[in-house]
Amino acid sequence: MSAKLTPGQNENGSSMTESILLAILSLLVEEREARQPEKSRAKIEVLLANAGLDVSTIGRVLDKQDGAVRKAISRARARVPLGTSTNSIDSGN
Repeated sequence: MSAKLTPGQNENGSSMTESILLAILSLLVEEREARQPEKSRAKIEVLLANAGLDVSTIGRVLDKQDGAVRKAISRARARVPLGTSTNSIDSGN
């Protein structure tokens, strides 16, 4: 027997609004990845984490497992010199 969905809820229990926002974010991530050379951009995982998204949400957006997201964030933050924000790396300056 399957659980009944409440109005505005999708199959995985998320709200439709959340699903739509995650889809839009995924498209923006894809566009960003295509536009910028790899070396001139900050890791998208770090940018999303700095924006307040949790590891599981970042994993869903990027289609990665939570452990892979945590590792990418940890490694990217270790490469950034102290006192340097990841946003300044992303700006290409």
